[in-house]
Amino acid sequence: MKNPFLLLSLAAVALLTSCGKRSAVEYIPFQEREDGRWGLVGTDGKVLFSEEFDHMPTVATGGHFVVQTKDGRYEIYKAEEKPTTVGGRYVDAGYYGDGLIPVAEEGQHVKYLDADGNEAFTLSKVDGKDVTGASVFADGRARFLAGGYYGAVDTKGNVAIRPEYVKLQYCGEGKFLGVSKRYEQALRDDAHEKVKCSIIDADGEELATLSGKDIARLGDAFVDGALPAARERDGKEEWGLLDEKGQWLLEPSDRCCGIGSQQGDLFTFYDGDKWGLMNHKGEVIIRAKYDNLYFAADGILLVRDVAHDEDLPLYFIDTDDNRLGRDSYKSLLPFYDGKHAFAQYSKRSWILIDKKGERAECEADIYDLGYYTFGHDWVESDYVDADAVVAALGISEQGAGAYRIGMTAPQAIEATRKGGGTPGDKPEDYRYDSDLGYEQQQGKLTATYRACFPDDIAEPVTETRRESYGFYYFDHEVVTGYRFRTQTTTVVIAGLDLSGERMARHAPKLLEALKKKVRSMGRVVKENSGALLVRGKQNTLLAALDGTGLHLAVMAGDASAMDISEYATEDDVAVVEDYDSLTDTTVVSEPALVFDSAAVAD
Repeated sequence: MKNPFLLLSLAAVALLTSCGKRSAVEYIPFQEREDGRWGLVGTDGKVLFSEEFDHMPTVATGGHFVVQTKDGRYEIYKAEEKPTTVGGRYVDAGYYGDGLIPVAEEGQHVKYLDADGNEAFTLSKVDGKDVTGASVFADGRARFLAGGYYGAVDTKGNVAIRPEYVKLQYCGEGKFLGVSKRYEQALRDDAHEKVKCSIIDADGEELATLSGKDIARLGDAFVDGALPAARERDGKEEWGLLDEKGQWLLEPSDRCCGIGSQQGDLFTFYDGDKWGLMNHKGEVIIRAKYDNLYFAADGILLVRDVAHDEDLPLYFIDTDDNRLGRDSYKSLLPFYDGKHAFAQYSKRSWILIDKKGERAECEADIYDLGYYTFGHDWVESDYVDADAVVAALGISEQGAGAYRIGMTAPQAIEATRKGGGTPGDKPEDYRYDSDLGYEQQQGKLTATYRACFPDDIAEPVTETRRESYGFYYFDHEVVTGYRFRTQTTTVVIAGLDLSGERMARHAPKLLEALKKKVRSMGRVVKENSGALLVRGKQNTLLAALDGTGLHLAVMAGDASAMDISEYATEDDVAVVEDYDSLTDTTVVSEPALVFDSAAVAD
């Protein structure tokens, strides 16, 4: 089922097409020769500097650009003939918008720097929840994520939109598209007809509410008060334009199967085969005959026309469908400065052209152009409160998350649903599964929970049937259905995915926090650098770091004989304590723990 609300990042769209406005791109990275160092060339063709950086910089916006260092850190430079750094070295960095850039230092929350690299403000907590990520600024607002929900702040760091949305995307002209957390479960259940999307102004006021019953998909940007939107009829999408109140400016029709870029009262449209140009009245200005079509400057459209030239299919036209220039190209960029555009006419050769499509003067001899390196529009916090992360797993001696030791299959299914999973209800859904599971997003970490049974959750129901062949007959068993096996959960597992260099740095701290939590629940029987085994009053608990995953396992009864040496580092010696004095002497066989989220059946 399609997601009814197509909430896309505007960063690339805004920089590439400007949504009808002049672009913020000032300089573009370029190489003069293969394997050469990178420099920056202006959108007017003037070289700012050349042969300077081994790693490709980002494009320059707001008078700055960002370069990734050999060790994976990010540095911010002023866009000058002799570039100088501002601020420090960061594990993540965005780009400048409204004079501010989001960055994250090692182990710290996201903060915003001004043009000189000085801290403007830090986003640490909102409503008592850690801010785990934030966006670049656009039109005075930046999105953030806190407690699993999105909100927005102004350029002073004040909350303008409360973090109450499971989806929140800036869509231009001071407006956002947001899906309230009230519809979180409906999104999980893929029940999009129950979901409503709001058009929100910069101060958090909801201007309109759009129902998933009525809207199949939404575009990503308001331009001159118009937002592309689609309804579905007979299994096909028909597109039109909405205003900020959710009213149709242009009713959807079968003539319009998609809407591309907009400018003024014009927009490119898709008829199901080709692209053309239409106005807000629904009048066709250019019939649909191009393979692609989008605005590259005021009154200028970039065309992709494979029928014209399969190898060099790109050229410019005006809104009257007059071709600009005689040549066509392999790649074309928008008119970032409103006057000039870079064009690639062979595999490794770029030139500059003007709005007439004629070749313009360019100081750079360009071998390669890094026009696609816009930088990060979303910056992840590097702060991790290890104790809070472990506490959020909901660990007890009986289980973790929504699962507990001793659950029947129906109870585990209901617990899966409570945790946010979408399990089946029928026994036949579990013919080959011996576990249930669900995932939860805990800030920037994904927590996976599993409830494991000793055998397949369901078993076949059979009856004996006799087949006769003359004087002969034989009896055989026929499966007539399935039922839940009489058994209960014997292992509950909770895990955190720590893949990626940034999260891997926090693994030791998170393991120690998990060990501390588990150690408080009983007596240590074994411990090494990568794991801790504790015998509680009724069950046994394991805390372990396994590759890129942190795991907690609660095992029914006494699993003290479990070998944890596989989690130890080289030359590590396990610490074994006497556990004979423990009162519960129930023994279960050593469980085969497979910490693999891909094995979860939901």
